[in-house]
Amino acid sequence: PSIGTITLALFAIGIGYLPAALLTQHEVPTLRSTVSLVLLGVICTAVAFVAFFALIREVGPVRAPLFTYVNPVGRFRLLSIPAEAFDESKLCQGLSFTAMEVL
Repeated sequence: PSIGTITLALFAIGIGYLPAALLTQHEVPTLRSTVSLVLLGVICTAVAFVAFFALIREVGPVRAPLFTYVNPVGRFRLLSIPAEAFDESKLCQGLSFTAMEVL
């Protein structure tokens, strides 16, 4: 699929979730949480799509989905870190783990 198709699909999903997000929000998000969500959207979604499309081009559409079975292992590893212990070193470890998954 082209970037335009994926952009349109993600935009439609965002619009679909917007009412639920607005109805369940009881207070204004902090700047830190807003920046975190934007970074998650850019890093975990946009970069992941670009990497996945490059993977499809490299290994073909039959073998490329195998990556999606390995990727959640890294996410669970990051989610297992308590929020209090999450600092820059943990972020660097998570990013390097994600880079190793891509390679």
